[in-house]
Amino acid sequence: MAEPPRNMTVEKLISYTDDLVKVLVEPRDLNNLSYCHQQNLSLSSSSHSHHEDVRSSLQDCEKKVDACKQRIEKVRSETVTDAELDLLQRELEEELEKERLLKEEFRYVSSCASTAIGDEFNDLEQQWISVQEQKKTLQKIEKTKLRAHKLKQRAKTGKRMNKTGQHVVRQMSSQLPTGCHRLFQRHSQSWTRFSSSVQLCLHLKPPGVDFFVFSSSKTLTNLSQQVQLLVFHSLQPASAFHSLIVFSFISFTAPKTRSSLNLDVLRDLTFFLFIFRMTLSMYASVTNIVPDLGEQSKISGCILWMNLIFCVPSSVFSDIVDKDKNAVEKFEYDTSKMTTFDICNGVWKIISE
Repeated sequence: MAEPPRNMTVEKLISYTDDLVKVLVEPRDLNNLSYCHQQNLSLSSSSHSHHEDVRSSLQDCEKKVDACKQRIEKVRSETVTDAELDLLQRELEEELEKERLLKEEFRYVSSCASTAIGDEFNDLEQQWISVQEQKKTLQKIEKTKLRAHKLKQRAKTGKRMNKTGQHVVRQMSSQLPTGCHRLFQRHSQSWTRFSSSVQLCLHLKPPGVDFFVFSSSKTLTNLSQQVQLLVFHSLQPASAFHSLIVFSFISFTAPKTRSSLNLDVLRDLTFFLFIFRMTLSMYASVTNIVPDLGEQSKISGCILWMNLIFCVPSSVFSDIVDKDKNAVEKFEYDTSKMTTFDICNGVWKIISE
């Protein structure tokens, strides 16, 4: 009885095999089978990726749930009871009351201290005023004493300069040309004053310069004769200096100005020459540049390079540079053709070089 089923199974297997052979022989069926297999693989892959996404989302949700649980526990632990809240409120009110009492006490102490400090400050202010008044009085006394001392020194200096001028008159009278003796005798008093002025200038001369004769193109009192500032190096002989002094004095006593020459003119000349020398000394010592103070329409002057101490613009440059051609360099800027910015840049460039 066992054989018939077995035969049946073999027959089914043979039939299934025949069908399979037919399917494999047919190209369309083979393609369909391949397509179905590929679809099965893609569906399996997409299902697997979707499963992983769902799994990661589930894990994130679990983490968020855990975090929420922790927050809930933390809030529960921080929540105070009504009894604790009432206790904190009473402590706050007590501290505020203490603060109010301290403020009142501080206000009372401050008012008392301000009154005492105000009185002390007023006393100190009165003392300061009295000290300032005493200081002003002492300054006035010192100024009076200093003025009296200067007057005495000026009187002594004037006497000494007059003696020196008389000595120079006697010394230089022998060096005058024969045609100048009458002029020298006619203006001997003015010549004495002029020599004293020159000696004063020599007394105030800067180091490195032995001889110089001052004059200016500026009109002094009634003196309209224009004279130049002449600077000589210490190597020049004294005879040239004497001749130039005589020449300058003769130019002062020219026919046009002979009647107006007096002691006031020479005094003004001496004062102007001193101020002029100090001004040029300031410019030269700071920037090595001596400006042309007489030319107002242009910005001009000269640059000191080597051993020259003083110089002035205009026609004097040719006489000064004969000793050393590299000693002075002139510069000039026309304000009508150049801007202020360009002029400043040019001057700074000269100074930096």
